[in-house]
Amino acid sequence: MYRFSLMLLFLFAVATLSQAGNGVETGTVIGTIVHAETKKPVANISLSAVLHNCGYRKAIVTDAQGNFIMKHVPEGEHILLIDKRGYKLYRKEGVQVKHGTPLKLYIELQPDEPAGLHSNMVPITLHSI
Repeated sequence: MYRFSLMLLFLFAVATLSQAGNGVETGTVIGTIVHAETKKPVANISLSAVLHNCGYRKAIVTDAQGNFIMKHVPEGEHILLIDKRGYKLYRKEGVQVKHGTPLKLYIELQPDEPAGLHSNMVPITLHSI
């Protein structure tokens, strides 16, 4: 049983390594994320690239200046998702990643309105009598 388990582990490792070098070209996505109104960088943003036709998903986090680098992204059309509390969900479809040409993005995140408030509403404070 022990030998069988080792053999399975070895075969899994070989299969994984062969997939890593399967000839799929990859590219790089670099960019900066800023607050749409203040234009100040937004730090610690969770950023994902999703390629649905092969099940690929890669997630990273921006640095203190709102910058990010996403390396080894398979060539093709991706969906870019950005989710940060206090901001509206950002979703961009049709992001084209190409080998040899880094894709540079500048993304402005829209602040999220507090729950229950709309732009034409004025917040009020209620006091007990």
